[in-house]
Amino acid sequence: MVVELVDSQETPMGMGERLQGVIQPAVLNALYRATGTRVRRLPVDLTVHG
Repeated sequence: MVVELVDSQETPMGMGERLQGVIQPAVLNALYRATGTRVRRLPVDLTVHG
């Protein structure tokens, strides 16, 4: 991966947005392995109830 900073008048965006498609499934699979519950919607609510 090559990162280049370019002057622009465009609205700034996050640099990691392109990686979301790769990272999200891995994180959700890790949550499934840890909890046994499959996450079907994003964002994930990790609030502990009970």
